[in-house]
Amino acid sequence: MRILFIISSLAPGGAEVLVRNLAIMMAGRGQKVMVAYISSARDGGTDSEYEQYFLDMLKNHGVEVFELGHDCRTLPWQGAQQLRRIVDRFNPDLMHIHLGYGLLFQALGRIRVPTIFTLHNIRLSFPRSLFRVFDTFIDRNVAICAPCEAVLRRCSRRPLARIANGSPVEAGRSVAPRQYPQLGVTVLSVGALIAQKGYRTLIQAAACVVQQFDDRRMPIQFLIAGDGPKRKSLQAEIGRRGLEGRVVLLGARVDVSEVMARSDLLVMSSRYEGLPVALIEGHRAGLPVVATDVGGCNEIVRQGVSGRLVPPGAPDMLADAIVWALADPKRYEMMSRQALAAGEAFDIEKCVDRHLAVYQEVCAEYHPQFVVSQESA
Repeated sequence: MRILFIISSLAPGGAEVLVRNLAIMMAGRGQKVMVAYISSARDGGTDSEYEQYFLDMLKNHGVEVFELGHDCRTLPWQGAQQLRRIVDRFNPDLMHIHLGYGLLFQALGRIRVPTIFTLHNIRLSFPRSLFRVFDTFIDRNVAICAPCEAVLRRCSRRPLARIANGSPVEAGRSVAPRQYPQLGVTVLSVGALIAQKGYRTLIQAAACVVQQFDDRRMPIQFLIAGDGPKRKSLQAEIGRRGLEGRVVLLGARVDVSEVMARSDLLVMSSRYEGLPVALIEGHRAGLPVVATDVGGCNEIVRQGVSGRLVPPGAPDMLADAIVWALADPKRYEMMSRQALAAGEAFDIEKCVDRHLAVYQEVCAEYHPQFVVSQESA
């Protein structure tokens, strides 16, 4: 099968990481895969080292890559022409689009290829009215969580499949339940430095938590892995609150799994989400989680069992939940065991299986004898 994925960039975002993992796994099962992306690091303001890491991973697993070009965002007719060129050259059996621009390019170019669209967030990046146009080109919508499904059912009349995001356990890494930290605590957050992620709320909460742990003479540090346009303002907020060295902006990291392995708690302070890959990765690494109760987060984190969920934009409640998660050694170790158990539902192999089954359905509607090979390379 020839599969064309379309994403925004080769950045460390949840949708992009999911597509990277799907592409690599599908190529390993004998599919021919291409990933087309719009913006390079030089144009999109993302980390060039991470982009090269992403690019190398795809190419090393036999996945073709094509850059549509950042200008397509302001010149969508150019994006339509570029997409047409890719389709003519790669001749995909199926196109899987992971952002609104991809649907726009397809509609403008009137490109008729069996098409899947995945909505990755509960907020649309384009007017709902556009779905009336997009619907004529989409064969299946994919919802990654219940709130995304609700949005799609309001906006689109096309058939829908629910497929939760998935994540691998790093090869060769034996994951065991975490032991309660004895010498100090590392709290990790993962995500782009953008308004959606609510990092100002996290920094406010961190100020309260640091004070409480200092009073107990227990060192604690907050690490934020990610980069983006809010870096300068967030660094200023850290300085204003006297948290230099206690809240550290790590930038985009190619070794997030290793950073998670050295951390004790994963915290997410987002204002809105879909089904965050970072939370899945955290649970698969045995990390208890404190997160805002937005999007599908409650489909990953079991309240009071594998972590704690709080309302968005509430730094005091976020701080209290962090302290609660670290207050009792037995409860902490229980949460780690439960995190590992909950994470098993989001295995990347299951995610690949579900996607290929949907691909088979859609392609069979065009060609009844079509069969998708599931063999591993």
